[in-house]
Amino acid sequence: MAVAAYSYMSLVPLIQPPIMRLLTTRAERQVVMEQLRPVSRAEKIVFPIAVTVLVGLLLPAVAPLIGSLVLGNLLRESGVVDRLSKTAQNEMINIITIFLATSVGASMRAETFLRWTTVEIIALGALAFAGSTAGGVFFGGTDGRPGLPGGGAGGVAGKFPADARHGPQRGRCDRHRRGGGGHVGLPEITSSKKAGRCSAGGELLADKGASRTMTLPLQGIRVLDLTRILSGPYASMMLADFGADVIKVEMPGTGDDTRQWGPPFIQGESTYYLSVNRNKRSIGINLKAPGGRKVFFDLLKTSDVLLENFRPGTMESLGFDYERLAAENPRLVYGSISGFGQTGPYHGRPGFDVVAQGVGGIMGITGEDGGGPVKVGVAIADIGAGMWAAFGIMLALWARERTGRGQYVDTSLMEGQIAWLTYVAGAYFATGENPRKLGSAHHTIAPYQAVKCSDGYINIGVGNDGLWRKFCAVLGRPDLPEDPRFRANPDRVVRRAELMSILEPIFGQRPMAEWLDRLDKAGVPCGPINTLEQVFSDPQTLFRQMVVALDHPTAGRIKVTGVPVKLSATPGSVRTYPPLLGEHTDEVLRDIGYQPEDIVRLRVDGAIQ
Repeated sequence: MAVAAYSYMSLVPLIQPPIMRLLTTRAERQVVMEQLRPVSRAEKIVFPIAVTVLVGLLLPAVAPLIGSLVLGNLLRESGVVDRLSKTAQNEMINIITIFLATSVGASMRAETFLRWTTVEIIALGALAFAGSTAGGVFFGGTDGRPGLPGGGAGGVAGKFPADARHGPQRGRCDRHRRGGGGHVGLPEITSSKKAGRCSAGGELLADKGASRTMTLPLQGIRVLDLTRILSGPYASMMLADFGADVIKVEMPGTGDDTRQWGPPFIQGESTYYLSVNRNKRSIGINLKAPGGRKVFFDLLKTSDVLLENFRPGTMESLGFDYERLAAENPRLVYGSISGFGQTGPYHGRPGFDVVAQGVGGIMGITGEDGGGPVKVGVAIADIGAGMWAAFGIMLALWARERTGRGQYVDTSLMEGQIAWLTYVAGAYFATGENPRKLGSAHHTIAPYQAVKCSDGYINIGVGNDGLWRKFCAVLGRPDLPEDPRFRANPDRVVRRAELMSILEPIFGQRPMAEWLDRLDKAGVPCGPINTLEQVFSDPQTLFRQMVVALDHPTAGRIKVTGVPVKLSATPGSVRTYPPLLGEHTDEVLRDIGYQPEDIVRLRVDGAIQ
């Protein structure tokens, strides 16, 4: 971009006079010329730099909008917009505007500079917008890869506009500002009047064609994702939410196992699959076919990360072990998720969530005392392993910035469960005693659990002695903090059963809403035990954008959970629906230089879908 920007400097003297004659009268031009004055040597150096910085910050967001207003309808009617690279449109407008404004401002008084720059923005914004077909030759994807034909992200051929899938949500349901971003190598999309819209249910809409003016943290990182089911797809979804170009490699005909997991299904689409595969592109490759293997290695050359969650030994049998792939691409970060790790006596065992929860100790401390084993309601071993994998990949990418080389990242479901034992493990190390199962209670804090009110349960969290005094005041028992049996937290933990026998009858006298209101006003941590219906209609959930609606080509309007990490300058976003099987095969292959006849041949040979 910098090289292209400076190349425009030579056009400034040629472009300015026609614009001046086109948009101003002779008298107005005379006024401008009278305000030109000789400038000092210092001004010639300092002023253009200052103006470039100022204009670079303020005008790039304005110029595309002005250009769209001037020629938008005309170009849409003519069909030109469908053939333009959106990146090229924005880039050309920004570059010309900044440098022309700088050259004029360097020799003009401030008030005239501002007035004249506005004139130039309108003209050059329109001209650059119309001329960006040529600009598309020079500006491709945001990572320097060639721009995609048609200026769009693909979608299902013949059914959707090229850019229909790649508009991020912008704004919250309270209309506060929100950033966005997109796939590496995919063209940017200009602003939409629908930005920040909410559905009738209050969830945020992942807006089609919304503006993507902000670079995401992982933009420029390509992930070759061979994972399926949950742990791997969750890891790659985390990376995709923050801008990584995740290419989901699937077996032709069947794809990810979870495409068949259900019910429930929405118009034939598994809700399980839909929940963890947004913001990705799907390519169908037969990794056992010679043509498919060639495609794989060609993709590997352009990838920063490879992620897999096969049973240990599978990748080696395919010839895709780390040593061989690192020889092909020394900068590759290779992430592996398995049930028990790549080494050790259990390394060859298959890994499933319920097994890992048991082996890793989580089920051993979950449930009521004296009751049977209880697993956590969601697959925390799978999801946890995915989170650890994403974390490890980020560490390896950061280390690569210093060393220039990638490395192997190995994590497992079992190890993630053990790592989560934390303070429970600490108590065991100190005492040698296996902890009892306590239901909703806490091993080292009391009262800290669910309590039954007259119409249901609520949670309370009395985490210190100061809160204990407030808590007792709300309950009408100011004597309890003075009782030596319950004065300090260690006393309350030792006498937990005796304490709860006093508190439970008190809570049973009033409904949940009244207790929650009283405790909340006193500053005592408390909360309801919500159903999912209550969770996803909660105003805090909606305000924090944790429900996002997407339009899917076969399932229609679907909802997914939002991005839980909010970055102030480069936030992640939900931008694209979970892809259909092989939806982006042609698009991805064109990205890496395959010609149409090559793609047809591979498809005939059964190497791709």
